[in-house]
Amino acid sequence: MSRKSQKPLFHIVPVVVLILLAGLACNLQVGGDNGPNSPLPTTVQRPTVEILEPTEGASFREGQDVSVRARVTGALPVTQVELLVNGIRISSQVPNSATGEVTLIYKAQQPGTVILSVQASSNTIAGLPVQRTIIVLPELSPGQGGTGVTPQSQPTSAIPTVYNPQCRARVNESNLRFRTGPGTNYDIIGNLSAGNEPLITGYADRTDGRWWQVSWQSRTGWIRSDFATQLGECSNIRPAVVPASPTPAATGTPQITQAVATTTPTLPDLTLSMFEGVTNIQLGPDGTAQATYIIRVKNVGGVLSGQFRIAIAQPNGQTVTYDVPGLNPNQEFQVPSSGLTVTFNSSTPTQTQILVTVDDQNTIVESNENNNQAYKSITVSPGPATNTPQATIATG
Repeated sequence: MSRKSQKPLFHIVPVVVLILLAGLACNLQVGGDNGPNSPLPTTVQRPTVEILEPTEGASFREGQDVSVRARVTGALPVTQVELLVNGIRISSQVPNSATGEVTLIYKAQQPGTVILSVQASSNTIAGLPVQRTIIVLPELSPGQGGTGVTPQSQPTSAIPTVYNPQCRARVNESNLRFRTGPGTNYDIIGNLSAGNEPLITGYADRTDGRWWQVSWQSRTGWIRSDFATQLGECSNIRPAVVPASPTPAATGTPQITQAVATTTPTLPDLTLSMFEGVTNIQLGPDGTAQATYIIRVKNVGGVLSGQFRIAIAQPNGQTVTYDVPGLNPNQEFQVPSSGLTVTFNSSTPTQTQILVTVDDQNTIVESNENNNQAYKSITVSPGPATNTPQATIATG
C-alpha cells in the first residue's frame, strides 16, 4: 500500500478514539444512577467484614468449639454481627466499639465441609456476607497424618472458648415490645426482633414475673424476661429504679352521686377470647406434624374499634399477620377463619411456643393495654423409629 493511501487513516483514528471515549463516559454516567429499584442510595455505604480466624480450609474435631473472629468497619456504627453456618443463623454479637472486632462461637456438630458466613449490619443496612470454609473431622479421625486419634492440623489441647462476658438478653420472639417500664401499662418504645441481644442493666421482679432493664441502640427500656434468654456474666446486675406508673393515682375519696340516665361510653378493649390447640406434638415417621389452633379476638370495650392487625409468631421463627375489621362491643372475630395450621418438623426446638399479639401496631387506643398478648408453650417429640424389615432367604 502506498503512503498516499495510508494518509487518511491517520485522520480517522483520532476521531474513532474520541467517539469511544464519549461512549464510555455515557456508560459511566448511566451506571452511576442506581435507579428506583436499587437497594441503597449511592451515598450509603454497607458495613464490611474481614474474617481473621479460622483460616480457609482449617480442620476441627467434631464437638470442638470453633472461634470465628472478625473485624467490621462501616461509615455508620455497626449494630450487629451475625454468624451463619451453612446458611443457618447461629449467633450474633455487638462488635467492640474501639477495635471493631467480634468473636462468635460455633460448636462443630457434624463431620464434613462447613461454610461459615459472617454478616454485619448498621441498623437496617446489611452488609454483604463473607464466607470461610472449614473441615469438621470425626471425633476419632486419624487426621491428615493417618496415625493416632488427633488430627495433625490441631494441637492435642483444645482451642480455648472465647467467652463474651457482657450481660445481655437474646430475644426469642418476633416483635417483642420494648417499654418505658416493667409492666404492660407502660408506654411502648418500639419492638425488638428475634435474635437481638440488648445489654442488661438491671431488673425488677413484678407480679407477672421478672422484667429486665436493657439498653438497645442508645435507648434504655424494659422487656419481659420469659421472652428472652440471659447470656454472659450477670452476677453484678442489681435491681433497677422502677419508673413511676403512667396510670394516675386517685386523689381523695369520690363522692357518691346519683346515677344519671346516660353514661359516657368507654374505649375499645381488644383481647383474646380463645386460644386453643394441642400443646404436645409428636412428629410422624417422615419427621413432620401439623396442628390447628383456634384464635379469636373480642372487643370487650364499650365502643366500636377501628381496623387493626393481629401478629402470630410461629415456632419456625416466621410471623404471620391478619387484618381484623372494626369490632362492635362484645363482637368476636376468628383469625384465620379456618384456624391456624402450624407445621412442625425435626428442626423445630423441643420446647417452643406460639405468641399472639393483638393490635401489634398499636393503632387502637384501648381502655386496657394489659391483655393484648398471650402465648402457648408446646413440647415437640421426635417421631417413632422406623425399622427396615430384614430380607429372608427362601428355602426349598
